[in-house]
Amino acid sequence: MQPVRARVRFDYRGVAVPGRLFIGHKGAAEASAALRDRATANLKYEVEQGIRVEDVDSGHETYVLIDPATDQEVAYSPVYVVVQADSIEDLADFILRDEFRTIEILDPPELTLSPQEIGRLLARANQRLRTMAQLMVRRSERY
Repeated sequence: MQPVRARVRFDYRGVAVPGRLFIGHKGAAEASAALRDRATANLKYEVEQGIRVEDVDSGHETYVLIDPATDQEVAYSPVYVVVQADSIEDLADFILRDEFRTIEILDPPELTLSPQEIGRLLARANQRLRTMAQLMVRRSERY
Protein backbone atom coordinates (compact mmCIF):
# COMPACT_ATOMS: atom_id res chain seq x y z
CA MET A 1 0.00 0.00 0.00
CA GLN A 2 1.11 3.52 -0.71
CA PRO A 3 1.26 6.30 1.90
CA VAL A 4 -1.78 8.59 2.09
CA ARG A 5 -1.70 12.28 2.95
CA ALA A 6 -4.95 13.85 4.13
CA ARG A 7 -6.45 16.95 5.70
CA VAL A 8 -8.88 15.97 8.45
CA ARG A 9 -11.34 18.20 10.30
CA PHE A 10 -12.31 17.52 13.89
CA ASP A 11 -14.98 19.62 15.66
CA TYR A 12 -14.67 19.64 19.45
CA ARG A 13 -18.05 20.01 21.19
CA GLY A 14 -18.51 22.08 24.31
CA VAL A 15 -21.53 22.84 26.49
CA ALA A 16 -21.87 25.46 29.20
CA VAL A 17 -20.44 24.44 32.57
CA PRO A 18 -22.21 26.06 35.52
CA GLY A 19 -20.03 27.39 38.30
CA ARG A 20 -20.70 28.13 41.93
CA LEU A 21 -21.93 31.64 42.63
CA PHE A 22 -20.45 33.16 39.47
CA ILE A 23 -17.08 31.49 40.01
CA GLY A 24 -15.84 28.99 37.48
CA HIS A 25 -18.73 29.44 35.04
CA LYS A 26 -17.75 28.56 31.47
CA GLY A 27 -19.93 29.27 28.49
CA ALA A 28 -20.29 26.73 25.69
CA ALA A 29 -17.75 28.56 23.50
CA GLU A 30 -15.12 28.69 26.26
CA ALA A 31 -15.65 25.02 27.12
CA SER A 32 -15.33 24.04 23.48
CA ALA A 33 -12.20 26.14 22.96
CA ALA A 34 -10.59 24.68 26.10
CA LEU A 35 -11.35 21.15 24.93
CA ARG A 36 -9.93 21.98 21.49
CA ASP A 37 -6.73 23.35 23.05
CA ARG A 38 -6.21 20.18 25.11
CA ALA A 39 -6.95 17.94 22.13
CA THR A 40 -4.66 19.97 19.86
CA ALA A 41 -1.79 19.62 22.32
CA ASN A 42 -2.42 15.86 22.45
CA LEU A 43 -2.59 15.58 18.65
CA LYS A 44 0.82 17.21 18.24
CA TYR A 45 2.50 14.76 20.59
CA GLU A 46 0.27 11.72 20.21
CA VAL A 47 2.06 8.79 18.66
CA GLU A 48 -0.26 6.55 16.71
CA GLN A 49 1.10 3.64 14.69
CA GLY A 50 1.32 4.48 11.00
CA ILE A 51 0.35 8.17 11.42
CA ARG A 52 2.56 11.25 11.29
CA VAL A 53 0.98 14.59 12.09
CA GLU A 54 2.39 17.23 9.74
CA ASP A 55 0.33 20.27 10.71
CA VAL A 56 -2.36 21.22 13.22
CA ASP A 57 -4.42 24.34 12.49
CA SER A 58 -6.69 25.37 15.36
CA GLY A 59 -7.06 29.01 14.40
CA HIS A 60 -10.63 28.74 13.17
CA GLU A 61 -13.66 30.44 14.70
CA THR A 62 -15.77 28.60 17.25
CA TYR A 63 -19.42 28.44 16.25
CA VAL A 64 -22.45 28.07 18.51
CA LEU A 65 -25.70 26.20 17.78
CA ILE A 66 -28.80 25.36 19.77
CA ASP A 67 -29.18 21.64 20.41
CA PRO A 68 -32.78 20.82 19.41
CA ALA A 69 -32.97 17.91 21.85
CA THR A 70 -31.99 19.92 24.96
CA ASP A 71 -32.53 23.55 23.88
CA GLN A 72 -29.04 24.35 25.20
CA GLU A 73 -26.22 26.20 23.51
CA VAL A 74 -23.60 23.88 22.10
CA ALA A 75 -20.33 25.21 20.71
CA TYR A 76 -18.03 23.53 18.22
CA SER A 77 -14.36 24.43 17.78
CA PRO A 78 -12.85 23.12 14.53
CA VAL A 79 -9.30 21.85 14.09
CA TYR A 80 -7.72 20.93 10.75
CA VAL A 81 -4.98 18.31 10.89
CA VAL A 82 -2.73 17.34 7.99
CA VAL A 83 -1.48 13.79 8.44
CA GLN A 84 0.53 11.27 6.51
CA ALA A 85 -0.57 7.68 7.00
CA ASP A 86 1.34 4.57 6.02
CA SER A 87 -1.89 3.08 4.68
CA ILE A 88 -5.57 3.84 4.24
CA GLU A 89 -6.24 1.45 7.15
CA ASP A 90 -4.11 3.55 9.51
CA LEU A 91 -5.94 6.66 8.32
CA ALA A 92 -9.32 5.01 8.97
CA ASP A 93 -8.17 4.15 12.48
CA PHE A 94 -7.13 7.77 13.06
CA ILE A 95 -10.43 9.31 11.94
CA LEU A 96 -12.78 6.98 13.82
CA ARG A 97 -13.46 9.50 16.58
CA ASP A 98 -16.58 11.29 17.71
CA GLU A 99 -15.04 14.63 16.73
CA PHE A 100 -14.41 13.64 13.09
CA ARG A 101 -16.27 15.77 10.52
CA THR A 102 -14.57 15.76 7.09
CA ILE A 103 -11.56 14.43 5.26
CA GLU A 104 -9.80 15.56 2.09
CA ILE A 105 -7.26 13.21 0.52
CA LEU A 106 -4.27 15.31 -0.60
CA ASP A 107 -1.99 12.58 -1.90
CA PRO A 108 -2.14 10.39 -4.00
CA PRO A 109 -4.49 11.96 -6.54
CA GLU A 110 -6.13 8.55 -7.11
CA LEU A 111 -6.58 5.57 -4.81
CA THR A 112 -7.11 2.06 -6.05
CA LEU A 113 -7.83 -0.60 -3.46
CA SER A 114 -7.61 -4.31 -4.04
CA PRO A 115 -10.32 -6.58 -2.63
CA GLN A 116 -7.88 -7.65 0.13
CA GLU A 117 -7.16 -4.02 1.07
CA ILE A 118 -10.87 -3.21 1.22
CA GLY A 119 -11.41 -6.26 3.41
CA ARG A 120 -8.61 -5.22 5.80
CA LEU A 121 -9.95 -1.65 5.90
CA LEU A 122 -13.48 -2.77 6.77
CA ALA A 123 -12.23 -5.30 9.34
CA ARG A 124 -10.11 -2.65 11.06
CA ALA A 125 -12.99 -0.15 11.10
CA ASN A 126 -15.29 -2.83 12.52
CA GLN A 127 -12.77 -3.69 15.24
CA ARG A 128 -12.39 -0.02 16.20
CA LEU A 129 -16.16 0.51 16.31
CA ARG A 130 -16.63 -2.55 18.53
CA THR A 131 -13.93 -1.30 20.90
CA MET A 132 -15.59 2.11 21.08
CA ALA A 133 -18.99 0.51 21.73
CA GLN A 134 -17.56 -1.61 24.56
CA LEU A 135 -16.03 1.47 26.17
CA MET A 136 -19.34 3.29 25.97
CA VAL A 137 -21.14 0.35 27.61
CA ARG A 138 -18.57 0.25 30.44
CA ARG A 139 -18.92 4.00 31.01
CA SER A 140 -22.71 3.79 31.10
CA GLU A 141 -22.61 0.90 33.59
CA ARG A 142 -20.56 3.03 35.99
CA TYR A 143 -23.29 5.66 36.21
